[in-house]
Amino acid sequence: MRAAQPMRRASRLRPQAFVGPPDPVSNLRPIVYKEPQTRPASVLHPYSLDEFTAPAQAPRGSSTRALTRYADHLLGQLEAVKMHTRVQSIWLDQFNQRFWLDNNARFTRALEEYKSQVAPQGDATLELLAPFYREWLVVNERRLRHYNRTLWVATYKTIGAQMRLALLQGYTRIVLWIAGR
Repeated sequence: MRAAQPMRRASRLRPQAFVGPPDPVSNLRPIVYKEPQTRPASVLHPYSLDEFTAPAQAPRGSSTRALTRYADHLLGQLEAVKMHTRVQSIWLDQFNQRFWLDNNARFTRALEEYKSQVAPQGDATLELLAPFYREWLVVNERRLRHYNRTLWVATYKTIGAQMRLALLQGYTRIVLWIAGR
């Protein structure tokens, strides 16, 4: 008998993603992103009191001050890259949702119209519907190809943004560690 695998904790640096119930028309499950909490939430105070504290004084060496300024610069860049990555992921999710919502609504309307012409009694078999499916693909080929091209490009952009974020996070951690922060 195998021992139970320990549960892995979610990373505190990556946003958590929750999946909702499928949309009735697009059949896609929406993703809800939750930002990781970087500091514990105070029950007594709704604001961060860290923003009012004076920054720690760095030792007098010019190289240490330069390293601290560089670390601050990296933290600013990291925030911008996080935002870009988040926007890229949300855009891709919304693009898919909009396309499949529109596509499935068009398909359902066209299918119902075809069924009413071919089998007014409502008994449409697969053999009767086969010409409709073939014609649907021919008519919508251009839209579907455009969707596929856009999806591939956006997916690679999203993966690239996530890779850039992961690399910058690792590099920033190293610089902060060296700077003593």
